[in-house]
Amino acid sequence: MSFSVTNTHYYWGRFVLIFQTATTTTGPFFTITRPTGTWSAFQTAQHVANATTSTGVGVYEQWNTGSGGGVAHVDAPSANLNLSLTLEFCGNCTADGTLQLQFANETGTTDCTLRTGSIGICFDLGT
Repeated sequence: MSFSVTNTHYYWGRFVLIFQTATTTTGPFFTITRPTGTWSAFQTAQHVANATTSTGVGVYEQWNTGSGGGVAHVDAPSANLNLSLTLEFCGNCTADGTLQLQFANETGTTDCTLRTGSIGICFDLGT
């Protein structure tokens, strides 16, 4: 998922991502890349459930201010179960280009799959 962005404009957006892992010891790695240049106040936040029942439910939370940076979620509460992650971003760019969601497996293997039903929105809030 990607969005075109324009120099001097401020953006806010959110991805809601559905994923599965093949094992409980492998997690996803999600991040956003953006055009080169300065982004004032750019940050991302990730929230993902770390349990499948009300016992021990919690979330991983991570904030990042760089392009392509992120935290690998090193495990999953259950294998082969649809899990969700919300990734939110905001910032003001100084270069035209593409803001893009990046997805990988934290171990570099193919144990994690992005599923149908994942969505993203991006609002151009102007200058």
